[in-house]
Amino acid sequence: MPVRVDFWDEDEFRRRGLERLIPAARGPAPPGEKFRVVEIVGAEVYPCGGTHVDSTDLCGETVVKKISRSKGNSKVSYAVK
Repeated sequence: MPVRVDFWDEDEFRRRGLERLIPAARGPAPPGEKFRVVEIVGAEVYPCGGTHVDSTDLCGETVVKKISRSKGNSKVSYAVK
C-alpha cells in the first residue's frame, strides 16, 4: 500500500471528519499551525513525526508481539522479519 505524507491544520482534520486525531498534547494549536500526517492509502491517516517507507510493500512480514491498553491509549509491540 502506498504511503503519503502531508501537513494539515486543525481545520483539515475537521473537514475530513478526523477531529479525534488532532494532536492535543500541547493544548490548542496556534492559528495556522500544521501537523505532519502519514496516510497509508486505503487504510488510515495518522499524525506522526517519525520516519516512514514509501510503501508498506517495503516492510516485509510484520509479527504483532503484544497489544496493551492504558488510559485510552494503545501500545503495539511488533517485529519485522
